[in-house]
Amino acid sequence: MKKIILLPLVAVLFSSFNLKKKELLKKKEFIGKITYSIDTYSKKPDIISQNRLASLYGDKMIIYIKKGDILRDYNGLDISKVYILKSTNKEYSKRNHVDSLYVMSLDSSAEKLISMKKRDSVFVIARHPCQSLIIETGNSPTHTFRNTYYYDKDLYVDPSDYKNRKFGYTNLYYETAKAQWLKYVLETENCIITYTAIEIEETDVDDSMFVVPNFPKTHW
Repeated sequence: MKKIILLPLVAVLFSSFNLKKKELLKKKEFIGKITYSIDTYSKKPDIISQNRLASLYGDKMIIYIKKGDILRDYNGLDISKVYILKSTNKEYSKRNHVDSLYVMSLDSSAEKLISMKKRDSVFVIARHPCQSLIIETGNSPTHTFRNTYYYDKDLYVDPSDYKNRKFGYTNLYYETAKAQWLKYVLETENCIITYTAIEIEETDVDDSMFVVPNFPKTHW
């Protein structure tokens, strides 16, 4: 009789132990700050000169990340800050010397998905071994966007926080990589912009960092 009573108790304890073990093994989500260098290349200097392109983008970007919220801080002449919020699924861009915000919904993408290719070759970026993912989009053979992401799976982010971020098919990147990228190369018909991580800091990020300034808004 005692054995009949003890067996369910043992099963419950074993189940509870396994649940706690799974919780401990669950990946810790990356929250913190990453500093990137920016390199630019103008394919068509008659449209935009190399010097002009470089000055617009600057040479450094700092990203603050916390559970689907992102703040990008630039040092170029054009964009100053970009707020990307999970709660609204919108991007808010603050340009230098302009007292307004440019707001864009991330609910959909104007371009069609052409291809997506994952490469398992290892690339070392900021001492992190990275895999890569290439997502190509566009509306015509002469109007395409080639997005190459390099990421380390150890810098885990929850892809569900980005599932609605469909502009540029960013959601597909997070769904596949489940990590914050350490290098990103955007290639268009006019230019190539490369962001490469040079400093990675895992630290708490205060929610106030993602408070959008109270400026008049222009919707794209």
